[in-house]
Amino acid sequence: MTPQAQTAPLVMSPAAWLASSTGPDRPVIEREWPGQPGGIQMLPCGVLWDAIRLPEESGLAALHMLLATDAAPAIGPVMHDPGRGYVYWLVPVESHADLTWARITRSSRVFSTGDYLGAPEPDPAVPGPVRWVRWPDVTGVLTPPSLLAAAVLQVLPTA
Repeated sequence: MTPQAQTAPLVMSPAAWLASSTGPDRPVIEREWPGQPGGIQMLPCGVLWDAIRLPEESGLAALHMLLATDAAPAIGPVMHDPGRGYVYWLVPVESHADLTWARITRSSRVFSTGDYLGAPEPDPAVPGPVRWVRWPDVTGVLTPPSLLAAAVLQVLPTA
């Protein structure tokens, strides 16, 4: 699938879109999320999206910085796990290949084909230890990795 197809706006609920990454398990996940407030479902990366895990401080600072710019509509889903101190950004599949995230911040990790991401229901009003702090107005929007990298480099402390 091309990055253009991955970022095409979809007429689908956020839960249905996320769950569609699981193929035939989609109906089960869509049914279970509302019944498990704060419940986590394991979703495969590398199908509809990859995820970039960043340290909480730089990941949230980059989010706040980008949301205050005209780049805000290009920002896709962002999940926060305060218990572990990480923020996860959903990005197009394999579009991170030209970036070396370890050079940007050693604490980053890319989740792609073969990896799973534990995700709560995509409703910011649902309480839980892990939650979505950003959901785009248009389901299916994924953050361009180059935009995220530039933002992270701006918010990282200089040595």
